[in-house]
Amino acid sequence: MKITTMTAAGVAAALLLPFSGAAPAAASGTATQHGHTIQVEGHGLYVGSVTARSAPSHRPWSYARLVLEQRGGRVTPVRTWTPADHNGFSPETDVTTWHLGRSYPDGSRLCVEWRHRSGRACMIIHR
Repeated sequence: MKITTMTAAGVAAALLLPFSGAAPAAASGTATQHGHTIQVEGHGLYVGSVTARSAPSHRPWSYARLVLEQRGGRVTPVRTWTPADHNGFSPETDVTTWHLGRSYPDGSRLCVEWRHRSGRACMIIHR
């Protein structure tokens, strides 16, 4: 049995997840979809950093990228394919962190993709 702790933002994200396809990230939040996890740190529309995790590890081919899905369906790469950092993390988990330090349009979705794996994990950026 796996026990997971969640913050109030995480609980709200989990409740909205089945309806929206992405968890909201009003300040900071975490969502897991398709076996991938996205963690957004920031406040309002400002995103300080994004961390992507995926398990099991696919070393040495572990590369993730960050994309922005805007209203209307337009997808724009935010960060290109980046190798996973395995230093200090579980050998079974791939981890990549990007420091963004900028704001995004209200209603945008930041999504992480992993090379050679299907699906995306997304967070909705809103006020």
